[in-house]
Amino acid sequence: MTTRTLAESELYFLEAFAAGQPDGALLTSVAPVGVASVVAMARGLSGKDGARLRVASAEAQALHSEIDGTSFASRIEIEDLAGSGTTLDFLRRLPPEGAHALILETDSIGSPDLDDAAVEAVARAALRPDGVLLRRSRIGHGFALSAGDANDPAARMFDSVTLATPHLGAFRPGDLVLGTVANYPRRKIEPFVRSLRQCGFEGTVVLFVMNVPREVYGFLADNGCHVVHAVPVPNYRYFSVNCLRYFLYRLFLEQFGQNFRAVFLTDVGDVVFQSDVFAHLAPGRLTAFAESHSIGDEPWNAGWIANLYGADELARVRDMRVACSGTILAETPLMLDYLRRMTDGLWPLQVALAEEAHPGTGMHGFDQGVHNHLLHSGQTPPFRLLTNADAAVFTYDGDCQVLPDGRVATPDGRPFSVLHQYNRAPKLQHRILERIARIDGERRG
Repeated sequence: MTTRTLAESELYFLEAFAAGQPDGALLTSVAPVGVASVVAMARGLSGKDGARLRVASAEAQALHSEIDGTSFASRIEIEDLAGSGTTLDFLRRLPPEGAHALILETDSIGSPDLDDAAVEAVARAALRPDGVLLRRSRIGHGFALSAGDANDPAARMFDSVTLATPHLGAFRPGDLVLGTVANYPRRKIEPFVRSLRQCGFEGTVVLFVMNVPREVYGFLADNGCHVVHAVPVPNYRYFSVNCLRYFLYRLFLEQFGQNFRAVFLTDVGDVVFQSDVFAHLAPGRLTAFAESHSIGDEPWNAGWIANLYGADELARVRDMRVACSGTILAETPLMLDYLRRMTDGLWPLQVALAEEAHPGTGMHGFDQGVHNHLLHSGQTPPFRLLTNADAAVFTYDGDCQVLPDGRVATPDGRPFSVLHQYNRAPKLQHRILERIARIDGERRG
């Protein structure tokens, strides 16, 4: 039997996705899966009364030999496609009440004359009205996020992009918060997620996830976040996650951007929300957020510009204010334009700016250098640069106060919508986390 090897974190996703199904759920897969994937989904269903997993496979006999005798074997129904027609036939034989969730590999449908819309129509007919469709591509082992042109740098950057979310129609129209979670434990992302919900945000939250503990998937799903799992290809080694995220965001918005009015790109581990950041949206312009110093006065930013673009460029921009690359806000078409320019600017640098070639210069975070170069040389859509005095995004420099209700505000008392890099001040961090916990406690009580 040929078994596709999945990253451990993708198995966590499959288990978490199954665990999110209701009691009595029917979870169906017609994507070729190995034993580890079947076990992960069955384990996720183990706490659900009456829940079942139905798998279509051309290698059913081999799957049976591995699963028979296990504690969860009774929950798994395996249909042998080798003798029972195509996957479309399998879908049509599902119970009339429909499946709660369906994992579908469109590349193996078995009817090459069918176009994508026809395939999706058959799949949706096999689902309950509130069912979830995950579409899987044979390229890599990704769900729902197509890489587009295989010659495009953004497409070549990833072995797989796994979208752990309902299919396209499930995204709520409106605003989108888009971020990346890499190598973080749950406690590191809880303030971000909880504070966003506390401030009443009703839009969509999509988080790209890499190398996180299993519990992170469940926590994010329980709090209404769409989770995207991505595995970079080996030749990305000169890019940190800070740089990789722009390629992911671009791919996502190219496929799903039409669902959203505006996008807030944000760091996750050091960001919390106090009110609606989209209130600061400027029609027709990007909104970037300033740090407290000029480019030439801050060694990291000066080093990125000098190493990327040379001494003459540093001299040109040295007195300009640093724009933080960790937060940026724009209407969706402008954001996609910005992301295309960022990825076009980042791609040629991946080999030239290997960490080994610039020892001690910290080039692993050079996305902020590209970000500032593009903004300050007129190579992005029109933009404005807000400072802490605008009470939109607070990028930590100590110039703030804590109000009696626990919110962080400008010196003249205007609360910020977003707090960024707050963890650089331990006493301030304690007050912020204390407020988030208090609000959670009040709502539970």
